[in-house]
Amino acid sequence: MKQSMLVWSTLSLLLGASLAQAEPNWTYCRGPSFNSTSVETNLPDEWDPKGGEGSNLVWRAEVGSRSTPVLMNDRVYLLSTDNAEEPTKTREKVVCLNADTGEVVWEYAFNVYLSDVPVERLGWS
Repeated sequence: MKQSMLVWSTLSLLLGASLAQAEPNWTYCRGPSFNSTSVETNLPDEWDPKGGEGSNLVWRAEVGSRSTPVLMNDRVYLLSTDNAEEPTKTREKVVCLNADTGEVVWEYAFNVYLSDVPVERLGWS
């Protein structure tokens, strides 16, 4: 009985450790380990956010405002503002992008301008 428990405990620890190292999704702010670091290798040390010739920037998408991206199953999810040029009619939106191409998969905007939510809070995730 003790030997069986030891075997299962060891297997569980090894499996858990291997899954933690292979975590491809960033479903939390600051990543799966909550420390803004990745276990991936061969990542670029720098890039030009403007893109252009010789740049290693893969894609760029205008989504409205700053947001913490969440990556899951080859999709990037963002919370952002919509209609920011008209503060009295600003809406909040959730955007889903294809992680490989940056193309919008779907977008859902909803009204918050008639609510108690202050406009400064919109788009923060």
